Amino acid sequence: MSSKTTALIAACLLTAAGCKEDTTNSSCVEHEDCFDDEICQSHRCQLVYGQQYTIMIESARYLPTSNPDGGFWDPLDGDDGQEPDPYAVFYDLDGTFCSTSRITDYATPTWGQRCPGAFTVEEDSLYGWSIYDDDDGTDDELMAGTADGEEFPIQVEWVRSGQFDLQAGNTSITFGIAPR
Repeated sequence: MSSKTTALIAACLLTAAGCKEDTTNSSCVEHEDCFDDEICQSHRCQLVYGQQYTIMIESARYLPTSNPDGGFWDPLDGDDGQEPDPYAVFYDLDGTFCSTSRITDYATPTWGQRCPGAFTVEEDSLYGWSIYDDDDGTDDELMAGTADGEEFPIQVEWVRSGQFDLQAGNTSITFGIAPR
């Protein structure tokens, strides 16, 4: 019996709780075959944290159709300017970020764009997102996305489902996430 298995059995006996066997790198068919902090990837249980992930910026809904003053977003752009020209940014606090291309005059954009690099997800890593209105001068921030006013950690459930939706005010944004 390995020392890891002996330690797990001892911990189970001390807590008088039912324990399941250590599943890291063991065979699996679905996420539920693994511990709560693991995913089933290529039929092996893998820890969520400490791994690299690809982020997709999928879409946003309910962007504000007028600026904070109640006017058009881009009255001097040469287009009708009634709706924003949105692009989205996803970032971590270490300075890694990616952004989408802009979509002209649209309040419900679908980007479906994959971030070119990988994000290493740690349990204490924090992330954020913003949506901007692309302008000739300074871009206007439409929404800053955080969870409860703070940057947010990546949740195991999000990795298991392959996507997550976040909200700021009435605006929501959908991201995809996949192991690299």
